[in-house]
Amino acid sequence: MIMIGIVVGGFVAQDAVADVPNRPVDVGHGVSLVPPPDWEFVGRANDQDTILLSRGNGNLAITVTEGTDERAALTALRDEWTASGTVSAGEIRDAKGVHGTPPAARFTYSGSFEELASAVEGEVTAVRGISVVVVFDGWSDVGEFAGVADDIGAIIAGTTIP
Repeated sequence: MIMIGIVVGGFVAQDAVADVPNRPVDVGHGVSLVPPPDWEFVGRANDQDTILLSRGNGNLAITVTEGTDERAALTALRDEWTASGTVSAGEIRDAKGVHGTPPAARFTYSGSFEELASAVEGEVTAVRGISVVVVFDGWSDVGEFAGVADDIGAIIAGTTIP
């Protein structure tokens, strides 16, 4: 009876925790967000300006930098990645309506990164704030990005950017 009670109690506790909403995450420089229920905060980079969210089959790195030129931030990242010879990237284009009215731009990419075990595909979106640019790099294994793209769009739209 005690063992059955422990097992049943575990399921009840698990269900109760599953309904607890994620807490807000401070990305830095006044930028914050609340990850959707299926996404979890994985960690923060050593520079303290980048966080990583994950949903198992999708990932989203969010970086905040001081500045006001979203295209320059994307150009630097795109140039770095394509110089590796293992990543191809689309052209940088305007991204209207991704975060209300602030200017935003984006590009798509696919390829292999040294830090990752398999080839990936994704999209990088940069949104300009008053004195910061927030870069959202969302990716998944090749063929799976479409399954996380809507969630990533919702995270971008719901992020507080001063």
